[in-house]
Amino acid sequence: MSRKSARILGQSLGMNAHEVNEALEDLGYIEKSKYVTMSGSLTWDLTEEGKQHGEPSKNSYSHGAIWDDDVIDDIKKSK
Repeated sequence: MSRKSARILGQSLGMNAHEVNEALEDLGYIEKSKYVTMSGSLTWDLTEEGKQHGEPSKNSYSHGAIWDDDVIDDIKKSK
């Protein structure tokens, strides 16, 4: 099973990446980081709960996490 970015997960949920990240924050899987990128973009940190469902992205262009497919169901249940 490959993990997916918030943008890719959002495609199956009808949401954009920002909305997915907000839902993941509401679930307690991520929290806003005190750091921002050089361009001023917000970054996220995985919580202990979030580490059970994802991991930090190793892609140098991404500042978020990649997620297991099970978070799709978690997001749908939380709506």
